[in-house]
Amino acid sequence: VQLDLNRHYAQQNGYDDKILEWKQVDLVDLSEFTDCSFDALVAYGGPLSYTLDKRQQALNEIHRVLQPGGLVLLSVMSLFGTMH
Repeated sequence: VQLDLNRHYAQQNGYDDKILEWKQVDLVDLSEFTDCSFDALVAYGGPLSYTLDKRQQALNEIHRVLQPGGLVLLSVMSLFGTMH
């Protein structure tokens, strides 16, 4: 749903032609991407929270595909937030 919403708002706001491709991937397995593929990685919606016991593997994959000095923007969900 998040990817569809992103595509919708990109089209609505007129910047969809600036996006090369939308992809749904597994944060724990980014093997389809080569090392240092990205300047930045944005993962909103709490995807790291869903990696559970594989969170270190996910962080390793993020680090692997990110160029040196690259930027990572992540959101996580907290138990406190869920309870309230």
